[in-house]
Amino acid sequence: MSTSGGRKEEQDDKAWGRHTNAYDGVKWVMFLPEAQGLSINQADSPSAPVGRTTRYLPFIEGMRGVAALYVVLGHIAALVDPASVTHGAGTAPVWLTGLLSVFAFGHLAVAAFIVISGFCLWLAIFQRADIGVSDARGFLSRRCRRILPAYYGCLAVSVLVALTVTPRGHGMPYIQYLPVTRENVLAHIFMVQNLRPEWMYKLNGVLWSISIEFQLYFLFPLLARTLRRIGWGPTLVLTVVISVALALLIPRGVKLYPWFLSLFFLGMVGAWYGLTPNRRGQWLWIAGALGLVVCVVGTCLGWSPIITECCLALAVVALLAEGTRAELAGARSPATAFSVKPLAVVGAFSYSLYLMHHPILQALAIFRPRFFETPLREFGYLLLFGLPVVLVACYGFALVFEGLWVRKALKALGL
Repeated sequence: MSTSGGRKEEQDDKAWGRHTNAYDGVKWVMFLPEAQGLSINQADSPSAPVGRTTRYLPFIEGMRGVAALYVVLGHIAALVDPASVTHGAGTAPVWLTGLLSVFAFGHLAVAAFIVISGFCLWLAIFQRADIGVSDARGFLSRRCRRILPAYYGCLAVSVLVALTVTPRGHGMPYIQYLPVTRENVLAHIFMVQNLRPEWMYKLNGVLWSISIEFQLYFLFPLLARTLRRIGWGPTLVLTVVISVALALLIPRGVKLYPWFLSLFFLGMVGAWYGLTPNRRGQWLWIAGALGLVVCVVGTCLGWSPIITECCLALAVVALLAEGTRAELAGARSPATAFSVKPLAVVGAFSYSLYLMHHPILQALAIFRPRFFETPLREFGYLLLFGLPVVLVACYGFALVFEGLWVRKALKALGL
């Protein structure tokens, strides 16, 4: 970069309140699915500041681990007693249905993943000293290399399971993953299955969200440049307007989850805030706490997922932004609770866990021993036996399809 170009960059940064030297002498490395392949080191980024010490933020790994485990438990609940999700008549005891229904809100975990994704991508782009994402093609290439091998590996397994295992199941939730057609397989191959409800949950009930995230990657450079040019407030309003328009103008537009665009950008804003040391006050914690309360209350009362997910996003942003600020200042925060090593380890391979747990659980449930036919016994079987099997199998899958990044993460955790 030329000297004049560098000055122009610095002037542009100051114009919208950015401080590229916010934490002088410190850089940190993220080994998350969103940031892996984007993390800075002197070998892959000539523009990276020289002489900075590496800093690792395990609490974000832990947050991803919690979200992934919640989704896994939600699918265990759906297999044991579909009524815990559909709220219809079931065969399980009332108390068991009530217990399992606690895990019936996996969409909230998906919303948290989207916020974390926006946060980590902006964090990584900042580390590259390229907050305008000047190399959009390189950015998209890195994203493809990072997420597509595991995605297509999982898709191949999911098609095989849907053809050979899923038809042996009866009723919900199995029927929503079938039939396997040329149309919905192609939709998954081209990662557009989220565009039609008829394709959305076929083959594997979680892959739709990966398609949404992949599509958001194409918008990320535009969002970054708009944020830099007009500021985060107007850009956030713009994403909300676009989300509302998509929901209202497109038939069944709500099923497209258009508000994920705003949640994704909110994560980017959280990273910007977390990297700005001159910001003071507890307003973000207050907003996050209020958002969490409204999310819990709204979920219990059956409010629209749009409301509950957006409110949860505020809590997630507060944890991410303030947690980062505290970590870089050498302090503790509520986010530190997610740094517990077991959670961080799960977070290290949470992408593969999120992808692969579904077909593995189906096989375990359908081929379970006859002794575990009752809902209560099946729950014990899937929780005490199935969950460890899922964790081990998904870890092995991650070593094959995410090996480089998973090993880096585990090394950073001292393993």
